Amino acid sequence: MGYVSVEDRRAHQKAWRASHPDYNRTKCRAWYAKHRAKSVAAIVMWQKNNRERVNAKNRAWAKKNADKKSAAGRAYYEATKAEHQAKSSAWKRANADRVRAYSHNRKAKKLGVGGRYSQVEWLEVVARQQGLCANPYCRKACDLTQDHIVPFALGGMNCIENIQGLCGPCNYSKSDTPMGEWLIRYARNRRLTSA
Repeated sequence: MGYVSVEDRRAHQKAWRASHPDYNRTKCRAWYAKHRAKSVAAIVMWQKNNRERVNAKNRAWAKKNADKKSAAGRAYYEATKAEHQAKSSAWKRANADRVRAYSHNRKAKKLGVGGRYSQVEWLEVVARQQGLCANPYCRKACDLTQDHIVPFALGGMNCIENIQGLCGPCNYSKSDTPMGEWLIRYARNRRLTSA
């Protein structure tokens, strides 16, 4: 069949595809199954070379379909909630010092208290104390907890100079008391219990 122009040929092909949707769909699926690796590689390469276009298209889609994206995110989270919680708990257990530093920094920011410190600085404090509780009456070797020498409640800063390592029971007992005052109370209680 001869075509008068390219437009005629395209119109005829489009009409034929519309009237034979199953044939065209089957043919496309068969070709894709046969050339899947090559097709995926080509798509990935195109996306890599056209990163700005891909990002712009993704942003436009996300903006237009905010509700759909949000619902899909919630559905995915609900379907994988237990897995996410298990991974999160395992990571927090493995990075306890980092989690504590983050929590202190966040609390300080929320309270409007200045300063922040990192996990590395905290580990230097632990090394300087040789892993021993800073309470001279205790000096227990254990997994130290971070304590503010001058508590936030009394105007203490969240800087590494105001951080010391205490064992859990000592830190819990000290609470929001300044270190000097707490040591006097601790020593008095210790004498009373040993007498």
